[in-house]
Amino acid sequence: VAKIGRLFWDSQGNPQPLYLNVQSLPFEAKEHVYPAPIVSYLVTGDETFHNFNQSPQWHPIKIEWWKVNNSTVVMELTNKNDSRSYRDEKVSHSLWSFFELLNKAKRFENNGYCWELSNEFGEDISKVSLRFSEDPWSFFHVTGLGGE
Repeated sequence: VAKIGRLFWDSQGNPQPLYLNVQSLPFEAKEHVYPAPIVSYLVTGDETFHNFNQSPQWHPIKIEWWKVNNSTVVMELTNKNDSRSYRDEKVSHSLWSFFELLNKAKRFENNGYCWELSNEFGEDISKVSLRFSEDPWSFFHVTGLGGE
């Protein structure tokens, strides 16, 4: 319990953010198919991470878990006539909104998470996939209890 306490609060008892490194993964290849993805992004609290479908770089994000905030993952698409449309998955006005958003994704190997975003008719799925350098849920793992 003391280990988790040091992770979430500083020595004066003030809450402190959790830090994760996130990396974008390429969009699904669909040539000459519209709407076509042009950018995706993850927003949690005041943090924003953009994926322009270029070479993936690790990017640090800060999770201020003690604040009521919003977390969302968004895909911006271009249509044949160059108009834009958006698809998203969001958690609004919630403590721990980042982790609630993670729960809405499908988890895959190497700490990957994929959100399947559909149009307003529940069709034409666009996938936003991200990878974390470590398991985001590891903050909550307690070892040394009950024979672990």
